[in-house]
Amino acid sequence: NEINAGKKELEKGLSQFNKAQKKLDKGWNEYNSGKKEFDAGAAQLEAAKNQLSQGKQKIEEGKKQLDAQQQQITEG
Repeated sequence: NEINAGKKELEKGLSQFNKAQKKLDKGWNEYNSGKKEFDAGAAQLEAAKNQLSQGKQKIEEGKKQLDAQQQQITEG
């Protein structure tokens, strides 16, 4: 009788453990999914930052060309 009671307690504990394991696995999968989304977003931000930097550089180059042309017109 005590053996049966112990067996039931063991089965109950095992069931709780399995439920906890499933919750942990679900949480871990959600974490990994969120991390992938975050990393993808960070990569997109980095790409946008690089594009802005390149655009700024082109604007600076264009400004220098305009200044040079303006100086030529003024001197000419």
